[in-house]
Amino acid sequence: MKKHCLIVLLVFLLPVFVTAQITPKSVMQNARRNCLAISNGKYELIRKFKFFSDRDTIVQVGEVVFEKNKADNLFALHFWLENKTDSFARFYDGKQMFTINHSEKNVIIDTARQNMINGIRGNMIGNYLSFSYTDTLPMRALDDTSYRPVFDAAYNNKDTLVIFIQLSGNNDSGEWIRWFFDAKTYYPIAKEVRLVNDNEVQYEHFFVTSYSFNKQENIKWLKSKKWPSTYTESYRKPYVPPALLANETIAPDWVAETVTGDSIRFTDQKAKLYLIDFWYRACGPCVKAMPHLQALHEKYKDKGLQVIGLNPYDYKDKDTQPFKDFLSRRSVSYTLAFITIQVAAKEYNVSGYPTFYLVDADRKIVHSDVGYHENLEEAIGEIISNYLDSH
Repeated sequence: MKKHCLIVLLVFLLPVFVTAQITPKSVMQNARRNCLAISNGKYELIRKFKFFSDRDTIVQVGEVVFEKNKADNLFALHFWLENKTDSFARFYDGKQMFTINHSEKNVIIDTARQNMINGIRGNMIGNYLSFSYTDTLPMRALDDTSYRPVFDAAYNNKDTLVIFIQLSGNNDSGEWIRWFFDAKTYYPIAKEVRLVNDNEVQYEHFFVTSYSFNKQENIKWLKSKKWPSTYTESYRKPYVPPALLANETIAPDWVAETVTGDSIRFTDQKAKLYLIDFWYRACGPCVKAMPHLQALHEKYKDKGLQVIGLNPYDYKDKDTQPFKDFLSRRSVSYTLAFITIQVAAKEYNVSGYPTFYLVDADRKIVHSDVGYHENLEEAIGEIISNYLDSH
């Protein structure tokens, strides 16, 4: 397994060397031990984040109240999450999840397991829970002994221990996490995740403004928290993601605008085989797939393959300089075009990105796949090669 590289970051004020006995591993061990001793808690936080495609940082103020429950096989706790900035909250009592919209004065109730999982792990407000008072700290990242000593610094008026974990790449291109721990309690009080890809930055920064743990009033508050009786309540149907269009199905026609402003229609194209990629700019796996799609385009374009990237989300940014810079840095020469979400979701059953379809000259689907993986080029390339050699 590839080892993670741990170093310590100098932050804010002039740092002071911590005693030699304190290492990143010992800090994480102490933090994990103290967090596991927490049975309930309440904390307020500020979250700042920016996606690759955003120009501005989004700021949210949130609140979390939780009680751990080992018998709960879904989240192992009951909780209230509130995004105070957007007047939006989620409450999970161990049996149902309630999504409260204060602006619209309604409550949507989920009872289906997958709906509840998607409501937290597939939603930005669920990141409020990932702050590690209720989650496992990344001990797996501490096997590497090639780290430098821990530094301490002042952060939010607290003496703080700071650990920098390089997950991949380097500072110029890669992913890293920076943790801030209260030097007295070892509780995490801030966390920053940053992903740098080809001069573009995506990041998420949490910092806790107040917290209270192992207090009876937290449990009492959680159990008594209600919304006004005037709010409209309704049950959500279980979400079942649509299956991709089956092989031999006729691929729906579409009309799209290319990134150069031209209009193209699928049924007007004259290739032997089409590789259609549903993607968008802020999708990390989509961006990782682009060099592989370009390689397939260059290898098979003269044999009858046409690669088409269809983007349902970035049309509003098509004339902006950041989007133009994004495209120019990737040197993509296959067709990129904008289509509607209706085409992607309703006609091609796209529910995850990237989604790939191979379609033959008769517009029949030959192959479909979802998601990026390291052997994507090899796997799809083999199917393309076999098809073109036999037709």
